[in-house]
Amino acid sequence: MTNFGRRDFLKLTPAAALLLCFSPSQLIAGERTRLSVRGNRATDIEGQWKLTDIEGEIPKDLRGSFYKIGPATKEIFGTKLKHYFDGDGYVSRFAITDEGIELTARFIQTPQRMEEQSSGKMLYDEFGTAAPKRNREGRKNQPNISLFPWGEDLLALSEGGHPAALDPGTLEFRKLTDFNGTLPKNVSFSAHPKVDLKTGEAFGFGIEQGMSKALKVFKLDRETGKCHELYSLSQKHVYMIHDMTMTDDHLIFIIPPVFFKITNIILALGSLAESVKYDPKIGTTLLVLDRKGKAKPIEIKLPPSLVFHHGNAVASGDQLKLQTFLSKDESIMNFISDWEGPVRGEISYPEVHEMVFDLKTKKLLKDETIFSQHDFPVFNQRFTGQDHRYLYMTGMGPAADPFGLHRITKYDLKTRTPLTITVSQGELCGEPFFVEKPNAQFEDDGWLAFTGYDDARDEGFLEIRDAKDLSFVARVWAGIYLPLGFHGTFIKA
Repeated sequence: MTNFGRRDFLKLTPAAALLLCFSPSQLIAGERTRLSVRGNRATDIEGQWKLTDIEGEIPKDLRGSFYKIGPATKEIFGTKLKHYFDGDGYVSRFAITDEGIELTARFIQTPQRMEEQSSGKMLYDEFGTAAPKRNREGRKNQPNISLFPWGEDLLALSEGGHPAALDPGTLEFRKLTDFNGTLPKNVSFSAHPKVDLKTGEAFGFGIEQGMSKALKVFKLDRETGKCHELYSLSQKHVYMIHDMTMTDDHLIFIIPPVFFKITNIILALGSLAESVKYDPKIGTTLLVLDRKGKAKPIEIKLPPSLVFHHGNAVASGDQLKLQTFLSKDESIMNFISDWEGPVRGEISYPEVHEMVFDLKTKKLLKDETIFSQHDFPVFNQRFTGQDHRYLYMTGMGPAADPFGLHRITKYDLKTRTPLTITVSQGELCGEPFFVEKPNAQFEDDGWLAFTGYDDARDEGFLEIRDAKDLSFVARVWAGIYLPLGFHGTFIKA
C-alpha cells in the first residue's frame, strides 16, 4: 500500500482533498447525517456469499447461524419514510459451519411488498408514513422487528399482523402464518414471544384489532403448531405493549400509558404513529398472569414511564423480582417518529430498574435504578424465571446521536458492577446474542456476539467475544453494507 502524507494531501485540488475527509457512507448519505443514520440506511444488496475476511479465530465448538432483522428501505417510489420502524423487512444470516462461514441477506418478499414492487407505487401505509392518498390500500404488516424459530420455519415478526414464515436456510418467504388456523385474522402477534428452555413451553401475545381492544395471551404448542388462548383481557385503550417476561408460574407485562387513538385509525387520519398518545395521567400497570391461564390477573399501578424491553424475572413465594428498562417520558418515542431529522430537545434514556413486588398485597416493595443509557437486554435463557447474575445489554449514543449504539455491557446483578467494552470510533454495534458453550458449568460460560457497522469501510461485521470477560475472540467481515437492524436470534447447528 502506498503511503500518503501531509505534503501529498496539500497537492490535491480542494475538491479531491474534501473527498478524502469523508468515509464512503458519508459521501453516500451526506456529510451531516448521524452515524446511526448511516448505519441504518437503505440497501438493495441481496445474495449469498462465502466470507473469508476473518480477524481472530472462530471457536471450533461454535456452530450455527446468527440471524438479524430490520428495515432496509427508506423511501418507496418517491415517498420518504420517516419513522425508525418504517421499511421493508430485511434479514441477514451468518452461518458458521465446519466448511466455513456463509452470509445470506435478502428482503422478506411478503405479498404487500411484491404488490408495491410490481406496481411501482407505494400502496400501503407504513407505521409512521402514510402512502399517497390516491394509492392507499390500507396498512402494511411489516415483519421487520424480531425473529423466532418455530418448527421448520423462522418467523419474522411485526406487531401489526401475523408472522411471516421464512425458510431458515435461504431466508425465502414461505407464507403468512396463523398457527394452523388458531390465530384469528384480526389479532396481531407479538415481536417478543418467550420460551422456557427448562420445560420447552412457549408463549406469545397479541392485540385484537376491534372494539374490545383485547390483550390476547397464548400458549404455543410445538407438536401441533397451534396457539391456545390463555387470556382475552379487554383494555380501555389499544396499548403499545412490546415485550413480556416470565417466571416459572407467571407471565408478566408492563403496560405503559401509550395507546393508539382509535378515531384517528378508523378515519385514516395520517399514519399509525401519528395516532399514538402518551398520557402520564393513566400511569403504568404491572400485569401478572398465571402461566396455566387459571388464576385471576394481578394488576399493580406504577408511576408513568415508557417501556420497550425487559430482562429476567423470578418469583419466590408472593414476591416477584424483575428487571425492566424504563424511560421517564415519551421523548425517545417522539425522536424515532422522524429520527433522521435533527435531535430536538433532551432525550430521556432508558434506565435499568430492578423491581420487587408483593403479589399478595399488590404493592411495589422496591424500585432500584441500577444502570442507565442502555437497552436491548439479553441473558442466558437457561435461567429464564430463575435467579441469575448477569445481564448483557447495548449502550446508547450521546445526546447528538442517541441511537449511535457503541457499547456492550455485562452487568453483574449481585455486585452491582458493570463491565463495558466500546467498539472503535466510527463503529456501531447491535443487540448482543448470548450463546451458551457446550457443557457449560457457569451462567456466563458462553460467547457474546453482535453484528456491527464500520463507517470507514462502510461494511457490516459479526463480532464474537467471550461472555465471561468480553475479551475479543473473532470478527467476520461481511464484505457488504448491512443495515444494523433491530433484534435477532441464534440457531445451533
